[in-house]
Amino acid sequence: MFGRRADRAGDPTIAGRPRRWGPRWRTMAAAGVLFLLSGVGYEAVSLYYYRPLDPHQVVRQTLELAQQAEGLSARSAQTQAQILELKEQALGVAKSLVEQYPASPDAWCVLGLVASRCGNRSGAVRCWQRALELAPQFSLAWHCLGRDALQRADYAQAIEQLRKALAAEPDVPEVLLALADALSHADQLHQALEVCKRHVVVAPQSVEGWYRLGQIYIQLGEFGEAKRCLARAVELDPDCKLALHSLALACERLGQLEEARRYRRAFAEREAQDRAPGENRRPKYDDLAATREVVATTCSAAARVYEAMGAPEAAEGCWRQGAEANPKSVEARRGLLAFYEQRDRVEDALRVAEELCALEPQSLDHHLKAGWLNVRVGRLEKAEQAFRRATEVAPSRPEGFVGLAQLYLHQDRSVARAKEAAARAVSLSPIAANYFLLGTACRRSGDLQGARTALEQAARLDPGKPEYREALASVLVQMRLVPPLEEARP
Repeated sequence: MFGRRADRAGDPTIAGRPRRWGPRWRTMAAAGVLFLLSGVGYEAVSLYYYRPLDPHQVVRQTLELAQQAEGLSARSAQTQAQILELKEQALGVAKSLVEQYPASPDAWCVLGLVASRCGNRSGAVRCWQRALELAPQFSLAWHCLGRDALQRADYAQAIEQLRKALAAEPDVPEVLLALADALSHADQLHQALEVCKRHVVVAPQSVEGWYRLGQIYIQLGEFGEAKRCLARAVELDPDCKLALHSLALACERLGQLEEARRYRRAFAEREAQDRAPGENRRPKYDDLAATREVVATTCSAAARVYEAMGAPEAAEGCWRQGAEANPKSVEARRGLLAFYEQRDRVEDALRVAEELCALEPQSLDHHLKAGWLNVRVGRLEKAEQAFRRATEVAPSRPEGFVGLAQLYLHQDRSVARAKEAAARAVSLSPIAANYFLLGTACRRSGDLQGARTALEQAARLDPGKPEYREALASVLVQMRLVPPLEEARP
């Protein structure tokens, strides 16, 4: 065998052919090539996975998914086209924002929220993750990821991410409510209870918060507390069917059968109203209206970013675009109203305030705002109408009566009515400011004793206000109970 090997090694015919590597050499060569390729491959993979997220790709993917969804829907072709156009509009606003401020986590969150609302969950998650790369403690991004995990029923991840959101920004009502929901689903009821109790402290007008708190108490078997919380939810929203149903259950468990029957009847009435044909039916979910609100919400969020970045013209344009896209959007108009007020554009602010009054005629705040803006532009008759409307929608609140009293005192338009309105304000809210207003009205009407009584109360309630003491001293001089300041000097 060795002879054959030596002969072959010296054979010119064999020596002239390419040498074949043995197993060891082949292994070494393969390892070297693999080493080189692994380095190049690592760099290539790194560049692929860690390259900056492209907003155009997110928008393109979202539009493709939206088109597929609309193609499968039973809506008319015209409605489908409108919905797609609105989604494209919202995505365009968010994409422009990211292009102008690629290092802004707020901008990426806006794009993520739009992608999520338009059905692109994976694209939304990438946007929120990009926001966290830019700002690891960014509360909104953690909140969005937590809500996404909650929707996927990944409660452990949701709890972790929502706690990170609260660590970055404590006491955000929406985050507290989402965390309470996640804890409840994870059967951590006592922790959910504490979080939900914190939510209703931070947001005492939250119908959903009081309802969820009542539900947790029911699960814990504390039906008295459940009834109290659910009754508060119904007080805030008498049409909340879920709260009515749970309230009936809590009353049954407490043995309060008559109350339980009353709540069940109220629930049945609202359920029948929802099922009623034609005009009597309560409005149902409207895809087109919901998509219009997506545009308005996107524009409002983008406007806040533009304003924070020092681009007021772009902010105004976004708010106006949102208001035009959804004629019923309150959020866009609230933002626009605040924007105009900050810049003392009173006429523009008044126009938006009147739109809000029409959209939400039962809102006390809108009517008060319209009243004071009308005062500023000198339209006193319209101001009076707005304040009177405020007293009608909220007769147990003092603000409308305060507005009327101050309006009537303006240039002594009607001192008697000012006194009447101020007295009503005091009866509803006996604070120093209202007593001072009543004292002023009494003094101008010649009722010095009434003025003295009211101003003494104002000075007693808030002794730190010099104007209250000065007004009281002036009334006492008029009543000749003390000498004038000049006479009192030696």
